[in-house]
Amino acid sequence: MEPVSFSMITAHIILINTIHKYVFEASMLSGFLVAFFVSISLIANHMAINATCLRENPITTPAKATLSNDCNADKIYNTKDSGNVS
Repeated sequence: MEPVSFSMITAHIILINTIHKYVFEASMLSGFLVAFFVSISLIANHMAINATCLRENPITTPAKATLSNDCNADKIYNTKDSGNVS
């Protein structure tokens, strides 16, 4: 058996450290991308719910639609169109 040189050990350590660094960076990037797209989809879903609530129950102040996710909650305040209080 030939002896293991110091440069061979150093080369292996550098190689292992480089691989670990890139694997860690790739996992961090993929985690960030997943979190980013999940947050974008949640925001889009929230906007779609508000748009549906506004279309089905037109109200005078848009702030009520952003404060409430429940479409039926706006019917309590929207008594001008229906004429009766629910």
